[in-house]
Amino acid sequence: MSSEAWWRSKEKHVEELCFAEIQEDLYGARVRYERELNRIKEKYGVRELPACSYPLWEPLKGRGKLGEFPVTVVREHYRNEGYNVWVSGSNKEMGDRFVLVSYPRLRKKTPPHPAYKRMVGVFGREKVEKLNQMVDEAKREGKGNRNLGGGDPDLFVFKGANAQEERFFVEVKYKDQPTPNQRICFPIIDKHLCEIKLVRISREMLGV
Repeated sequence: MSSEAWWRSKEKHVEELCFAEIQEDLYGARVRYERELNRIKEKYGVRELPACSYPLWEPLKGRGKLGEFPVTVVREHYRNEGYNVWVSGSNKEMGDRFVLVSYPRLRKKTPPHPAYKRMVGVFGREKVEKLNQMVDEAKREGKGNRNLGGGDPDLFVFKGANAQEERFFVEVKYKDQPTPNQRICFPIIDKHLCEIKLVRISREMLGV
């Protein structure tokens, strides 16, 4: 199946998740400034605000400096369903980060970077290294972005010891579109390693 055919197929079976509109505002207030709470009360015409349903993203710097709200919504959905969830990222201090086909320098480090080592531990070194060889070659062909960085799905979701009972990747979409490297990498990951689900989140405009 070609890359475009894979995306067309997946986009016909996107899972939809909704969140209350006010929750995004509440989350943003916690990330930025608590004084925004008065503005939110005025916006929704309420005297008392509900609690924010989503824990803050940590650490709040770099990629996650604004809290990565869309990824947080989906991460908490799967956690509430009883799954373990790892998040794409290179922070070695965080025990729930993974690296698969992104960060080429980290993938080649000795000893292995902890986030990359987690994927090797689940799928095996030979399988992960072969996948990366295929992905890197596809990126170099110039179909989109030649940059070897990028291309990991947002989440790795699993059950069981060492993810042996159930496992899949999740890419979260809110207002963004797939990147060139995602278009290249996802069909290869899905075919040779593990299913990737596409999850789109949207606001419930009346949800307070």
